[in-house]
Amino acid sequence: MTTFEDFGWYSWHKSVGVLALFIAVLRVIWRIKEGFPKPLNNDQSIQVILAKLAHYTLLACTIVMPISGIIASAAGGYGLPFFEFSLIESVPPAERPMNSFWAGFSKEAHFFAGYLMVAILAIHIVGALWHQLVKKDNTMYRMIGVNK
Repeated sequence: MTTFEDFGWYSWHKSVGVLALFIAVLRVIWRIKEGFPKPLNNDQSIQVILAKLAHYTLLACTIVMPISGIIASAAGGYGLPFFEFSLIESVPPAERPMNSFWAGFSKEAHFFAGYLMVAILAIHIVGALWHQLVKKDNTMYRMIGVNK
């Protein structure tokens, strides 16, 4: 985002982030209520432990990513648009950042959470494909809630 010359996309980016936070909170609530799918076997192998860690990390990143973006934008004084509305008003450039520590810390957290989420998601996709195509254990069906 910081390399674009067209800053008009920032409002869309922030609006989608707020929407993503709402959806992520619903997803976390649903996951807490429903629990994680049971592993195919009951052992506590390194694979099962890493899969649990990946699931928790993905859920955490879906919450940390938008919250850190919101804090970075608000603490930086840039406000928080939500499509045609303004959830937090921006301040004049002379007053920015409003809180340099939180603006910088949140910006770094937003950056790190984004890259971590992409890395874990890529590993998750490779693992799901490996289960489905190599092991042929119907894990992908279980992921979408279909019993086969």
